[in-house]
Amino acid sequence: GGVVRQVADHLSNVGAPRPNQSTQSQALAPPDFLHQLDITTQEVLDIISTQQSLGSSSFKIPGVENSLTFNRNINIAQLRRLKRQFVTYTKSHPPSDMTKLKESFVQYLQSVV
Repeated sequence: GGVVRQVADHLSNVGAPRPNQSTQSQALAPPDFLHQLDITTQEVLDIISTQQSLGSSSFKIPGVENSLTFNRNINIAQLRRLKRQFVTYTKSHPPSDMTKLKESFVQYLQSVV
């Protein structure tokens, strides 16, 4: 009887598990999150495409402090693929501040190109 009682006492005194990624609830994104994400990323791609066609390799994106600089031309198919990768990642890790979406995308592009 002593061992059973010790096990029962131990089980009844164990607290909840420590929070981790699987036990924490995801931050709720605004209802128009995907729409905003698509519009924002497409706006950046449009600026890059237009300025690249004019021969530029440095891009000033309105609302983003730092310029984006590519050391080579990136075609529209590559830009779309990078956009899809960013959208996929961002859907599972929504930012707490939606105003930082554009800046995050620009930083992402700068880091992968």
